[in-house]
Amino acid sequence: MIRFHRIGNGRGTASRHSPFFWCGSTRSTKKECVMALEKPALHSVWKNDQGDAFIILGVFDPAEDDEMEEDDYRPGYYLVTFVHYDERNEVDAFGEEFDNEQWTALVKSLDLKESGVEPGDYAI
Repeated sequence: MIRFHRIGNGRGTASRHSPFFWCGSTRSTKKECVMALEKPALHSVWKNDQGDAFIILGVFDPAEDDEMEEDDYRPGYYLVTFVHYDERNEVDAFGEEFDNEQWTALVKSLDLKESGVEPGDYAI
């Protein structure tokens, strides 16, 4: 089973008196932060050598939404909706929605690489 967790956005601070490390808005015991990735392309496929594969079925960037105010989101923030690649055409596929920090953590932890972008519409 894969555990998904937030790592942070690269702006960390630490306290000498606390075992925790603040990485962005997330409290962690690790003294490292991972900078968030650029938002992935719609229908991009992400794979690793172990056989994990995902396809991006939605990307929401509030900076591109005319109804969003600049104060309503952090710079670089986006949401990614994805499913396992093998389930891309299934109507009842279970998709996940991650923010930029969660997506970055998943890509780093599974060593995912973008392998290309597929054309077309998908069931979800």
